[in-house]
Amino acid sequence: MPRLGAILGALVLAVVGPARRAHAEEDDAARCSRSALAERACAGLEATARGDWVEAEATLESVLLVADDAVLAMRDAIERALEQARAHLGSIDARCSAPGATLALDDVDRGLAPLERPLRASVGDHRVSCRADDHEPASAEVHVEAGSLAQVELTPAPIDRRPILERASGGQRVLGVVVLSLGGASLGVGFGTLGAGLDASPGPEREQLLDVARGTLIAGGVALVAGIVLTLTAP
Repeated sequence: MPRLGAILGALVLAVVGPARRAHAEEDDAARCSRSALAERACAGLEATARGDWVEAEATLESVLLVADDAVLAMRDAIERALEQARAHLGSIDARCSAPGATLALDDVDRGLAPLERPLRASVGDHRVSCRADDHEPASAEVHVEAGSLAQVELTPAPIDRRPILERASGGQRVLGVVVLSLGGASLGVGFGTLGAGLDASPGPEREQLLDVARGTLIAGGVALVAGIVLTLTAP
């Protein structure tokens, strides 16, 4: 007899169990369709079930702000789901120094800097980036802990869009000074070599020293003039 009872019990569960589950699913569907807010609440519960914690938190929080009979009947489930979502979330205080920069989290735009509130993100590693006109893009990796606030400060480098000649003006002046220095040094070497040649006894060595002196003096003079021109004509 005990064995027969167990068999009968199993048969009852096999027949009644699916019917009960189907009835519960029908109740859930009916509850979700009672109002637009109830549908939104159910969407938040579905987001929790699939692990979309940011979407779940935002949706469920907005639902609880409004009094609705259908939502009140689901309030316990909504609050449990909201607590579960928050246990998987942290915040990121993302800032960008470039005026009017667009901030993005994991390559999804989240608004213009400065943001009104910290970004919500799931626990783990994320990429924060910003871009702005006339600036190089900037990004940083950040690790988010549950219930914590991570801070990220991005400083994009400005892009110099001045004409090439205008940007090169400072370099031209530096080049002029360098060429002037080289010209002066060459003249010094040339005059030293010339003195040595003039003091040398007549012969091939004397002629060689004088030739080197002439070439060095000419090169030094040219460099000196070029350095003066570069320096004086720099914008």
